[in-house]
Amino acid sequence: MYELIQLIKLKGAPRERGYQHGEILADQIHSFYKKWIEVAQSCANPPGESELLEYAMKHLKFAKEYAPDLVEEVEGVAEGAKIEFEKVFLLNCYDEVSSYTPDIVNLRGCTSFGATGMATVDKVTYIGQGWDMDGWYIPVILQIAREGNEPEVLMLTHPGVIGGAAVNSAGLGLVWNSLKPTDTRFGVPAPFLIRKAMQQKSLSEAVGVVINAYRANGLNYILGSPFGVVNIEATAEKFDVKYNNVLSHANCYESARLKDYDEFVTFNPDSIIRSGRMMQLLEENFGHIDLETCKKIMRDHANYPGSICRHYIPGRNNTWETVASLIFIPAQGIMLASNGCPCESPFHKYQLDTLDIIPS
Repeated sequence: MYELIQLIKLKGAPRERGYQHGEILADQIHSFYKKWIEVAQSCANPPGESELLEYAMKHLKFAKEYAPDLVEEVEGVAEGAKIEFEKVFLLNCYDEVSSYTPDIVNLRGCTSFGATGMATVDKVTYIGQGWDMDGWYIPVILQIAREGNEPEVLMLTHPGVIGGAAVNSAGLGLVWNSLKPTDTRFGVPAPFLIRKAMQQKSLSEAVGVVINAYRANGLNYILGSPFGVVNIEATAEKFDVKYNNVLSHANCYESARLKDYDEFVTFNPDSIIRSGRMMQLLEENFGHIDLETCKKIMRDHANYPGSICRHYIPGRNNTWETVASLIFIPAQGIMLASNGCPCESPFHKYQLDTLDIIPS
């Protein structure tokens, strides 16, 4: 019997919901921070904890300018967990701080997809990803109640981190995977950008949030709505966009305009295979993709152990594994999540309480 991923429900103004988050997950937040620093300092030329905190805090002014409400939420997390704000803010810069030095390998190897329109049964939109990283990254699910004009949000993330793969009550979903470009800078950390996208009510608004942000880092985003899916491949400064019936992506730049920015692909060549295999399976099932097809794709073991369903085998690959596998149905406000590799752990269904989808 597999345990469910812990789900916590948050409500209220930003500081209130942050405080609830921090208080409920206090032990996990302290443990997650301690482990993150420990692993970051296990590299060949380890940085000091104070160096990492100082580096993270250089992103703060950009986060405040971009999303002051979300910075306030992080302050609430720190208060609720009784931990220094700087430490929680670092956790919300985990992709960015991984770029502090080439020796830090706290990176992730996710594979994401989108399918809609003529590709799927009844033209239902599906998006999803393997949440692939070191096994000590603890997944948690936050259900964030509607507040003011903001939609309700259902999101998979980590203790203390305010942004992750999500779906909202306006029928928007977002999945993402790490990229490592050569133009990283101090800017808006990814969790703030992702969460702000999930505060939007239309696909164009969410896309605008991603492409107009002063991004600190490069990531790939697949955004889904009831009628379409969009892929945004981004460096810190540049981006490229695709709108198609099927989309796939892993951890290397695929846009001809952006390939010269890639620092990651030689370190992680199975990214090329995972993205290609995902597209191969989507094309093979084109016109017949339904929820069961999506589950089957996420369980695929081609190129094992560095497969879509990713397994850690000591001595054969890096230490990443699928700590959760996710499928979203934006039109229904549904997230399906496995707690671990989906070939071993079943998908469990989570659903938003309310929907206010704009008709297409």
